[in-house]
Amino acid sequence: MTRKEGRIDEKARQYFVREDGSIPPLLSVGKGIVRSVIPEKYWAGIRNFVSGGEVRGPIELEFGGCRYRVTTSAERYRLEHLVGEVGYLREIINSLRRGDVYFDVGAAIGTHSLSVKQARGDEVEVVAFEPDPEAYKRLCENVALNGMDISVHGIALGDKDGQMELGTAGLAGLCPSFRPSWRGPRHEVNVYSLDALMRDGVLSSPDVMKIDVEGAEAMVFRGMRGLLAASMLREVFIEIHSAYLP
Repeated sequence: MTRKEGRIDEKARQYFVREDGSIPPLLSVGKGIVRSVIPEKYWAGIRNFVSGGEVRGPIELEFGGCRYRVTTSAERYRLEHLVGEVGYLREIINSLRRGDVYFDVGAAIGTHSLSVKQARGDEVEVVAFEPDPEAYKRLCENVALNGMDISVHGIALGDKDGQMELGTAGLAGLCPSFRPSWRGPRHEVNVYSLDALMRDGVLSSPDVMKIDVEGAEAMVFRGMRGLLAASMLREVFIEIHSAYLP
């Protein structure tokens, strides 16, 4: 299969990360700016995803100084949608200090992990967690593609150690979830509590966390009660999906 090269509009860079790693001011991330930054040809990816269309052949897209391997319209949609999360991502990056440990819980294909590492470099240790088997594999590929030093764990964080069934459509989907109402393929994945991993010396304590776990937020927090009680965690950024909450 022929490998294709792609590039997201260079104008998007000014809303992301400068060459020196600093974050430029952002006045608005409304639909108007998103539409102006992303070329019309890339918006077709959103329409293709909704209609079930796929990217033809593996391609590589560059965004925010990072390269991503893409084989599905859902992956391309994640990159296009990231422009609308610039303000959120900027807050994460600005919260980090030299020597910090950053945990990306629910890293998917790596957009936030790679962006943080690209912006902060060796000043920050990045640790990514992604239990979806296909997304985990692509996350590892994207980390290697950019030659970045990021620790990647193919596990879910929860309130106890064991296995759970994760509902997922793989790279063709967007929202893998543990919710019982999921209708579709399921994969058994390993789940560990963060407190247990820290107690056993597997992980060091994070300073900043991003949590995007499609309704499993409470499960993650129950498994990190010790960390919260110790007041070692400085900031937590959470993406809430109200439709997936219990």
